Amino acid sequence: NALLCFNRAWQIDPTFSYATVLAGHEHVANDDLDNALKSFRSALKWHPRMYNAWFGLGQVYFKQERFSVALSHFLKAREVHPHSSVIACHLAMTYLELQHNKVASDLLQESVVADPANPLARLKYAIALARRGERPAALRFVFIPC
Repeated sequence: NALLCFNRAWQIDPTFSYATVLAGHEHVANDDLDNALKSFRSALKWHPRMYNAWFGLGQVYFKQERFSVALSHFLKAREVHPHSSVIACHLAMTYLELQHNKVASDLLQESVVADPANPLARLKYAIALARRGERPAALRFVFIPC
């Protein structure tokens, strides 16, 4: 069990925030959002610039449909790691939920340009293009060229 390993690493060195963040992501995957929040906050206590902990908090709040709170955490993650296509994509998904479609579309385009192989960014960008009536352009982003 991954959580047992992460918890053991934390017991050996409580300042080893990476293990705590990994435990947080495992909790998110298991829909144990309360423990995920605890893990990410614990990691940030030791390393406040740990972008993947900020990102994890954003994921939790997004899952809870607390989009404004999720946005602030994704923005903090992006501040620390500005070139991540994954963070840009999740920011865009959050902006879409908040009805900021232009900002979301720009972020999705940025995410696809930064990492053309990011399937989530390609799919979300294709959906955004299709909603704007740009179906031929949308189809180009659904398939990853070989």
